[in-house]
Amino acid sequence: MKINNLLYFSLIFLITSCSQNPQNILNEAKDKILNSTRFNYHQLALYPNPVGKIDSFSFYFDYHKSKENKIDYDFLARSKEFDEVYIDGNYKTVNHKDSIVRFTTESGTNLNENSIKYSPLTLLKQTWRFVQDTLVSQEKQLNFSQTETDTLIDGNKIHTERHIFVNEISKLIDRFERRNYFNGQLSQKVIHQYSDYNFHNTIEKLVYEFPANYKSIPFGQVNAKPLLKIGENAPGFTSQNIKNTIFNIDDYKGQKVLLNFSAINCGFCKLALKHFNQKDYRLSNKINGVYLNIDKRVDVVDYINKINVPFQVIADAKEFSELYGVFGYPTFFLIDEFGVIENVVVGYNEEFLESLKM
Repeated sequence: MKINNLLYFSLIFLITSCSQNPQNILNEAKDKILNSTRFNYHQLALYPNPVGKIDSFSFYFDYHKSKENKIDYDFLARSKEFDEVYIDGNYKTVNHKDSIVRFTTESGTNLNENSIKYSPLTLLKQTWRFVQDTLVSQEKQLNFSQTETDTLIDGNKIHTERHIFVNEISKLIDRFERRNYFNGQLSQKVIHQYSDYNFHNTIEKLVYEFPANYKSIPFGQVNAKPLLKIGENAPGFTSQNIKNTIFNIDDYKGQKVLLNFSAINCGFCKLALKHFNQKDYRLSNKINGVYLNIDKRVDVVDYINKINVPFQVIADAKEFSELYGVFGYPTFFLIDEFGVIENVVVGYNEEFLESLKM
C-alpha cells in the first residue's frame, strides 16, 4: 500500500513538473499566438537616448489571420501620431502629424519587417534558450535568451543579448529586452512591454479607414523639383497610352486638359476614381481627362481591368510626374486653353472634383 502511494505521488509530481517545464510553457505561448485567428495587444517601447533620458513609443496592435501575405496575418498598428497598415500584402504608413500616407509603388511589395521585429508574433518564431525564473512587476516570469552579436571590433568586445520574459500564468510574453554590452559593461537596454492581450476565434477581415484629405507619397520619393504652380506654363510632353496611340499635350491647345497623376496603391487615388465613376458624374465636355499612373504598364493594365478609368490612360508616368514636381497622389492639374496651369489640387478633394462636372 505504501509502495502504491509512493508511486501515485511520484506520478503526480512528475506530471506537475512536466506541465511547468519552461520549454512546455514557451510552446504554449507559441501555440496561443501563432495559431490564433485574431489577437491584439498594447506595446510600449522604451529606448534610452544619448542624453540620459528614455524615449517611449506606444502602439496598439491588431492581427487578423490572412493567407494573402508571407507572415500569415494582416495587421494594424495604431498610435497617436502614426499608424502602420499591412493588408493583403500591401504596407502603408499614415503620418497624422504631417497628414501623409506613404505607400509602395509595387503591388504586393513585402512588408518592412522592422515594424514587427519585436512583436510576439515575430519573437515566438525564433529559437530561445531558457535562463532562469525571475520576477517582473511581482509576477513570476521565465527568462529566455539568445545571442544577437558577439564580436571584437578594434580590440573592443561587443556583445548583444535578446531576452523574452514569458508569464508563467498567462503563457504569454510580457516583456522583451535587448541588452548591449561594451567590454563587459551594460551600455544600453531597450525594453518592450506587452499588455492587454485579447484573443478572438471569429474570422474577420481587417479594415482600415484612411483619413480624408491626406497626401499619398511613395516610399523613398525625393522631390528634385518643386510642384508647379497656378499661372505657370504646363510643360509639354508626348507619350504612348495603353491603347498604343500617341498622346501629345500640345495637341490640346484651345481645349482644357485635366491631368490626374495617380498610383495603384494610393487609397485616395481610388476614391477619386470612384467619384469619377458615379452614375450621375460627367466630366465637362470642355475638359479632356488624362490619367497618368506611375506604376508599370503591366500592373496598370491589370488594375484598370478591375477599376474603370473614364479617361485615356498613360502608364509608367513617373517621368512626367517628376516633370510637374508631383510629390503626393493623387495630384490634379487643370490646364487652360492656352496651356497655362489654371488650378493645382493635391489629394482627394470632393469639392474640386464636383467643380469639373457638366
